[in-house]
Amino acid sequence: MFVLLLAAFKVLLHRLTANDDLIVGTPTFARGKAELLRTVGSFVNTVALRTALDAGVTFRESIARVRRTVMEALDAQELPLPLLVQRLQPERDPSRMPLFDTFFVYQRF
Repeated sequence: MFVLLLAAFKVLLHRLTANDDLIVGTPTFARGKAELLRTVGSFVNTVALRTALDAGVTFRESIARVRRTVMEALDAQELPLPLLVQRLQPERDPSRMPLFDTFFVYQRF
C-alpha cells in the first residue's frame, strides 16, 4: 500500500510541477541490528526517495520504478540523513531542506 500511495503522490507531483526528477523524503522505523530489537526508544531516520518519471510512463511502470526506489532506500536506511547531506554537499538554502522539498508519511493504525 505504501508503494502504491507513494507512486500516486509522485505522479501527482510530476503533473503539478512538470519535474521529471522527484525526490521525496520519508521516515523509516526499522531496527536492522539485532542488539536494538529489545531497546526502548525511537530510531527514526529519514531517507530520500529519488525517482525519475516522465510523461510517457504508465502508472504501472511508475509503481515499478517507485518500488525499486523504496527497496534500494531501505537497503541503505542505516545511513543517517545528516551524514548523507555532508557527503553529497548539495547547494544549501536555509529556507529549504537540502535534498527534498516534500515529505511522505504513511501511518497504519
